[in-house]
Amino acid sequence: DADGKELGDNEVSREADGCALLESWSGRNGVSGTSLNFYSRQSRQWHQLWVGGGGLVLRLSGEFDGETMVLAGERDGPQGRVLDRIRWTALPDGRVRQEWETSADGGDSWKNVFLGFYSRRE
Repeated sequence: DADGKELGDNEVSREADGCALLESWSGRNGVSGTSLNFYSRQSRQWHQLWVGGGGLVLRLSGEFDGETMVLAGERDGPQGRVLDRIRWTALPDGRVRQEWETSADGGDSWKNVFLGFYSRRE
């Protein structure tokens, strides 16, 4: 997190001859999940399918602007439609900042639900 507390472990591997990334997340709070990430030449976008251990499914699409990868999608939540927006930004010290926000009002306001910093293990 922003204070340096370890939130979990993430293993990322290249799959499908380097055309996809497979992520396996294991959080310190017992939450786990897996995502498949890939670039589609047809849509000219990046896509992520995330399946969380608690049953949460995210289908996200977006672009890399040279600095930040921004993927977004929508899903049904307990109170109605929810928008998800996740940003990954490479930092000068080699870490990657991930910020996940949700909106329950069509994007008028956003709530930060996860802020993490990824760093490579030796």
